[in-house]
Amino acid sequence: MWRKLMQRKKFHSILFDEFPDLKGITVCGLETYQDAIELSFDLPTPIDHLPKKWEQRGFTTVRENMEFADIKSFSMSLDCPFPIVDAELQDLGKDGIRFIAQGPYAHLEVIAYMVGLYNPTGVRFAGDHFTVS
Repeated sequence: MWRKLMQRKKFHSILFDEFPDLKGITVCGLETYQDAIELSFDLPTPIDHLPKKWEQRGFTTVRENMEFADIKSFSMSLDCPFPIVDAELQDLGKDGIRFIAQGPYAHLEVIAYMVGLYNPTGVRFAGDHFTVS
């Protein structure tokens, strides 16, 4: 399911020869809204084709922003800032979409009926709090 989302975004195919998985991602942000949750995370995978504009700004890492809407359930525990987790996005059919991320210092689970992926932004390193898009 994760790779299907990435395939819909042309910019990802410019950055990567093969779409990365969600192993070892760094959770950078989580925002809750009345009807949605937005999750930001950095991919540990090196960029195959670094855009010149990103290179000039010192960006080496891809930050993804995923939004979940029509939330069915949500749970989270974080024991440190910027935890590193292994995550998975599962299609549950008529029961929605499940995102689960687990690591030694974090657990995050969202079940929602809709998920969207924005175009990625560049950051200098995983967990970088300063971004310029």
